[in-house]
Amino acid sequence: MRRALATWMVGLAAAAAALAPSGAAAGTFEDALRSRWRGAWVVLGTEVYSSCSGGYDANAVAGRLVSSRAGYRFLPGELGKVERVQLKKKKIDLMLTLEVPYRVSWQDGPFTLYEQRTCGVSLEVQLPREMTKERDVPAIDDLVAHAVRRFDTREAAFASGRWNAREVESLPEDYELTLARHAAWKAEQLNLSIDAKRQAAFEQLALAGRAIGDDPDYLQGLAAGVAALRAFDVQDCGQLLARGFESARRGVPEERRADTPENGRFRRGFEDGQRLVYHITLVERLDRCYVPVPEVPQDERAAR
Repeated sequence: MRRALATWMVGLAAAAAALAPSGAAAGTFEDALRSRWRGAWVVLGTEVYSSCSGGYDANAVAGRLVSSRAGYRFLPGELGKVERVQLKKKKIDLMLTLEVPYRVSWQDGPFTLYEQRTCGVSLEVQLPREMTKERDVPAIDDLVAHAVRRFDTREAAFASGRWNAREVESLPEDYELTLARHAAWKAEQLNLSIDAKRQAAFEQLALAGRAIGDDPDYLQGLAAGVAALRAFDVQDCGQLLARGFESARRGVPEERRADTPENGRFRRGFEDGQRLVYHITLVERLDRCYVPVPEVPQDERAAR
């Protein structure tokens, strides 16, 4: 009985294996491609594009033609390392990091700033359907080789003669001084914006103060407006500078929305009460938002 049961279980296992060859084969096929390319050093045979912003920017490759929406263009011969590999029905996606950083620049006020960034690209190489259907690893290797040449080591890629010899642009000689000046300028600009916002709040307080009347309905609305905005709890300096009164104001109580002369006077008071609280709070909290202005080192060349 035991021998018969064992024979039956062996037969069942064999049948199960026979029923699921495609999944196992597919896994083996993808694993073979991943082990072939993941971690490999490559030299690009096509131009590529990257935003150099921390991700892998898509580059659709068809033969030697490339299309991408990323902004920075890199010529053929770039050296990179394959970090991830994804296989789909009609393409293989090689996600790689370019070995040589790229210096990007941007303008902030009167300052030109620079940063050396690591750039990533995603090479989406189009595959004929029969290659994936037939699980033809050598054929896929040959097709991908039009876009990238594979090497086992970084040194071999460098020594191949295919590298385009691009080097990262160095930062300007006095860039540390530029950064110090930029930091001081940013602090000054922030403090000036706080000055302007507080001055505008003082002017609004003066206008609201002149508008205060002695009508009972108005005064009742004024008190209700003050009470309504006591819950204004924004503390973040950036939000205080960016947001205005409209973002904080509360709606008029439902019972005071009917269009009557009494309610009209109440609503004016309600508005003025909120404006008073808002701008008093703004003046007080912005006073804590000023930042110290860093000292700028002396330019030694100018001193000479």
